[in-house]
Amino acid sequence: MRLILLCLAALAGGCHSKATHDRLANGEELTLNDSGAVVDAAPRPATPAAKAGSLESNDALLTSSLKWSAEVAAVPLLLASIKADFARQQADLRKSATKDRKSAKSDGRDFHPYEQSRDYRTAGRSSALLSLAEDWYEYTGGAHPNHGTSGLLWDRAAKRQVKPIALFARPANRDARLRAPYCAALEAERKKRRGNEPDTFFSDCPKLDDLALVPTDKSGGGRFDTILLHADPYVAGPYAEGDYDIELPVTAALIAALKPEWRASFAAGR
Repeated sequence: MRLILLCLAALAGGCHSKATHDRLANGEELTLNDSGAVVDAAPRPATPAAKAGSLESNDALLTSSLKWSAEVAAVPLLLASIKADFARQQADLRKSATKDRKSAKSDGRDFHPYEQSRDYRTAGRSSALLSLAEDWYEYTGGAHPNHGTSGLLWDRAAKRQVKPIALFARPANRDARLRAPYCAALEAERKKRRGNEPDTFFSDCPKLDDLALVPTDKSGGGRFDTILLHADPYVAGPYAEGDYDIELPVTAALIAALKPEWRASFAAGR
């Protein structure tokens, strides 16, 4: 007979022991034999830890790939949202590919299947926030594929995405703390790549709104110590120059510019 938080006085033996009473009070589920003595059941298997996962599909119209980290898998609501967004993107691409294939047939040209991939990597995590970098890739029949990186910040308590600018006490604080060091570091990187041949078209410093801003925990200490600012092709330079990744250390001044509830998630980088 199985008992859950219940012990009948009529039963003899183990039910009257203090140890059994304490175990029942602590919420244990106990089994008694015919003599009323407690028989410990085999321990229940531990809940498996969340694991990284993926979804793959391939047909005549579209090749798709979605990957996510173990930290994403540990947040079912976030994973469901990512899968839903991917499915919508997939449906749009499939619709476009169907039209393109029909047009290619009527024009007498070859049709090349479209391609789509999304990879959600963990950039860092704190007790309050999970920060992801989303690497994306698409080919839709043009001269070359397109790719880039976006950021996704998850508020654990509110169970929703939050924009990086919303972490700051005032929106202007973001640019006040990040823009000048970013522009200086970007210009130095441009000179490394371009040498003595400046690009007059891509000479300005991009707006921070045009970048992916990804809080990163490089030390693995459970707090964000670095801010990655990522520029896709055509944002800070021509396609041939590729992506521009600038990493800025978190400073005490940056932490002070955040809303109080987010400050504990950041640590000044060394």
